[in-house]
Amino acid sequence: MSDARQEKRARWFTHVNQWKSSGLTQSVYCKEQNISHVKFHYYIKLFKKSQQPTKLQKKQHSSFVQIAQPPIKPIMCSLTFLNGTTLNFSDEIDSQQLKRLATVVQSC
Repeated sequence: MSDARQEKRARWFTHVNQWKSSGLTQSVYCKEQNISHVKFHYYIKLFKKSQQPTKLQKKQHSSFVQIAQPPIKPIMCSLTFLNGTTLNFSDEIDSQQLKRLATVVQSC
């Protein structure tokens, strides 16, 4: 954006801020300042848009906080049979494998 455009925008944004603190309606403020109501309304929209956070800012200021999850350690399970045999295994074993294993151990 050129310097002239930036200066023009800054002047209008100054008007927007002055109007906000004046307590006047837009029409009355524009008449008192001898400025175009249509242009003033346009710059109010630009002002509001410039005050809204960008997608990147929203992402950086999310209400969610990222937390580090500690590494998950495998759970060790143990199965003790009536004959005193104990079998230790990790939680990664599925029910079918466990059933086959129990059948083999019981037959011993």
